[in-house]
Amino acid sequence: MLGQWATELNHVTQIVGGFNSQEKYGGQDGVLFTPVPKQQQASAVRFLNENAFTTPAWAIKPEVLGRISPVGTLDLIKASQLRVLNSLMSGARFNRLVEQEAMDGAAATNPRSFWRMCAGESGASSRPHRCASTLIVATCSGLISSCCPRSSTAELQ
Repeated sequence: MLGQWATELNHVTQIVGGFNSQEKYGGQDGVLFTPVPKQQQASAVRFLNENAFTTPAWAIKPEVLGRISPVGTLDLIKASQLRVLNSLMSGARFNRLVEQEAMDGAAATNPRSFWRMCAGESGASSRPHRCASTLIVATCSGLISSCCPRSSTAELQ
């Protein structure tokens, strides 16, 4: 059950730094790939903050868990959340964000604004769980330092 939950949430992570594609045939004008709009990426991060990085109360039902396993549910939840977080914070995703910013300027989601979205800023209705926030800060600080040397990690905090 938690594995499927994480799989579905990982589909949402693909929106961030993602591209829409349009099939073209010989002689058709236009580009094949366009970045997912900034607003749609922000909505995906908000959705993840609200649904992936908070404790899923639906998964912690003592009347059900007592029939399945005596312990380990919280470890499974944490592992599922980490799986989603690792996907969201991958180096490849940050590289795509940097490239999108270089190509599309202000229309793109840049790594710094992405970090702020992950931290629950920019009008997000909820903040991620404190543990997820700590992981996000550490991961983003390291990734942004490596892929955006001109950016200071002090800007992130």
